[in-house]
Amino acid sequence: MYFFLKQLKVIFYYVLQKTTVLHEVMHAIGMDHEQQRQDRDDYIQMFWNNILNGQNNHNMYKTQTADRNAYDVESIMQYGLYSFAINNTAKTMKLLDSRLEFLVDSAKALTFYDVKDITAGYNCTQNCTSTNTPVCTNEGFLGHTCQCFCPPGLRGTTCQNVTTDSDCGGVITLSSGGSHVIESPNYPNNHTLDKVCVWLIKTPQGTNVSLTINEMDLRYDEEETRCYHWLEMRYNLLGQSGPKKCGVVNSTTSDISSSRSNLMMLRFDSRFSKDISAYKGFRLTVSIQGDKEVQPCDSSPCQNGGTCSNNANGNTFTCSCATGWSGPTCTGKYKNK
Repeated sequence: MYFFLKQLKVIFYYVLQKTTVLHEVMHAIGMDHEQQRQDRDDYIQMFWNNILNGQNNHNMYKTQTADRNAYDVESIMQYGLYSFAINNTAKTMKLLDSRLEFLVDSAKALTFYDVKDITAGYNCTQNCTSTNTPVCTNEGFLGHTCQCFCPPGLRGTTCQNVTTDSDCGGVITLSSGGSHVIESPNYPNNHTLDKVCVWLIKTPQGTNVSLTINEMDLRYDEEETRCYHWLEMRYNLLGQSGPKKCGVVNSTTSDISSSRSNLMMLRFDSRFSKDISAYKGFRLTVSIQGDKEVQPCDSSPCQNGGTCSNNANGNTFTCSCATGWSGPTCTGKYKNK
């Protein structure tokens, strides 16, 4: 397996910019198109009336895919949105989240989740049996070296830390009902140049991160429609590129939320164009979306068929045990008389 991965790495090195070759190599090692996944209807809509050969197009109909990992619209295996079009001015598919359409057909190399798919498909971690094998967090995964392979922007034995300048960024963990304000370096004065700041925001399981841009003014080239300094927002998958915001942003239209997990990564970059003068920067508020007050019974404390009731004080619970069971959480058996 190590020899195979080593050879594959050599191949990918020489064809790094040859996306078609990479695509076909992925087929050769058993990978299917992303748009053919069993779960694709949760992410994309197909326009069969504009697809050459319609539902008989073997590149577009669903196949028996394993779908071990998240759907990655950035993948080298995702076809373009106009692929096999009868009318080339109309799409053959669209993303249900249109904000991510800029990712489609943008990959120049294997993406984070392409590598994760290969690792899972070939069971590359089957020999990672040591008690010292790390448990990867924040969407990192165990690689063939038995070490965590972290999403870009994260580092550490278990992907627990952000890769950021020492005087900005960090990990923000929000508890129930909480919020946090994030500001660009030197705010409210013009932001500092030559900075890369990364924030990882985490909320409780079952909730999402909500981001509101209270104020933003980042240097923007109107003629070339590109950002000199920007804020990247990875709200869908941490290992996937996110949309970049710059220019003047109106706070009334700036809300964005993580759609698939309780994680979001923000990455501010004023280093790429550090020779361009700075504007004011930004002030953001991150909070919890879908938050609810945690009740004692939410953790299902009553065992063996017991029924849980929250007490009036809101801090304790009472279990009504099924026949034959007793105790505060219904884990003790009645003694036979």
